[in-house]
Amino acid sequence: MSILKVTKPNIPAGETIVSTSWVMAENGDWNNLFFSSMNDKVNLLSIKVDKPINPKTIYKAMVKIVHTGGVTLWSDVDTLVVLDNKLIDSSLHTPSLINKPKLTTGYDLNNHPITGFTVKLSDYEVYGESVLKSASWLIEDKNGDVVMFIPETEENLTEIVIKDKLRPNEIYTIRAAFKGSNNDVSDFGALTIYTSMDSNLQLLTNLNGKAAGDAIELVIVEVDNMTKVEWQLVKDGNNVWTGVSTSTTTIIPATVIEENSEYVLIGRLVINGKEQEYNYYRFSTTDKTVIYLDGPLPFPIGTQGTQG
Repeated sequence: MSILKVTKPNIPAGETIVSTSWVMAENGDWNNLFFSSMNDKVNLLSIKVDKPINPKTIYKAMVKIVHTGGVTLWSDVDTLVVLDNKLIDSSLHTPSLINKPKLTTGYDLNNHPITGFTVKLSDYEVYGESVLKSASWLIEDKNGDVVMFIPETEENLTEIVIKDKLRPNEIYTIRAAFKGSNNDVSDFGALTIYTSMDSNLQLLTNLNGKAAGDAIELVIVEVDNMTKVEWQLVKDGNNVWTGVSTSTTTIIPATVIEENSEYVLIGRLVINGKEQEYNYYRFSTTDKTVIYLDGPLPFPIGTQGTQG
């Protein structure tokens, strides 16, 4: 079942509608009408179509109005609303219904990273010729306050890297919506995450753009009562370097960083002799990206590799 509507009838000012003719066709076949109501004097600006909709068929609807000053030409209806929630595509000015996106991050939603993670969208589906044009993104805290909003971006259609730093030990809802080339907009999909506790280790070094043969200086924010900081660098599941420092600066030797390789950097603070939580960073000499990771250690620090 569906509803056809005319919100802005094309009639001269001061004239009134006498009757309206409605037609609806499958795949634009006007010789075999799916529905019609001619010279209707009751349903002047909208009409209900009590026929089941085929979700994989393209429908078009047109309208002609008789008014006190004459008659209009046949034109597209302004709106075609599907009441039984079937997916259809209609003609020029009648938008397609777009699925709301499904959001994923690939992390534990109950112990989620606070920054540097990627949100991905899936399930874009629309019947007809409409294609994905843009996406809107926002993040709300538990009070409903918006902490990030990116409207109708064409650069981040199906994924986005969250560079803003969320607060640790908080609840956030990430939302996103699709917009099609016919200007129809989906409902917002939502994903609720619970951010992990702050590990106190804050890496100041930007790992973006590191190249093979680069020595990497790891610099962290100074923390009171720090005993030491422990580092581990993993490539292909193997520990290629381990470092321990009592200062805020540690050097990864240039000989460790190879071309076209992916690495996981693992760091942990020891404060007053007490080991803190691990922080994980992934960087690549191929795609020049860095992502905060959350997950188990491949093996304990210090069991493989060389001392830096």
